[in-house]
Amino acid sequence: MAVEAVWDGDTRGWIVVLTAVLARPWESAALADFRIGAAGTGEAARTGRELAERLGVPFRFASPDEPDEDAPRWWDAGHRAPDPGVRADP
Repeated sequence: MAVEAVWDGDTRGWIVVLTAVLARPWESAALADFRIGAAGTGEAARTGRELAERLGVPFRFASPDEPDEDAPRWWDAGHRAPDPGVRADP
């Protein structure tokens, strides 16, 4: 398992979605949405890191500086199911 932040866009603008990446076969479940405004992506990244730390799993945000719906996902980046106790930010 891992926590991943990914971009999604709609007619109102960009959002960052925090997801739980589940063990193989790779699937993800949405946990929270952050509408991007003056605070930028900081709140989403901070929340994702804190949640991952609390759960003892890695956190990944492949494109924190600009919206990119095509950024590689956790499973595309060649990650294996994380070993317990191993922490790996991007």
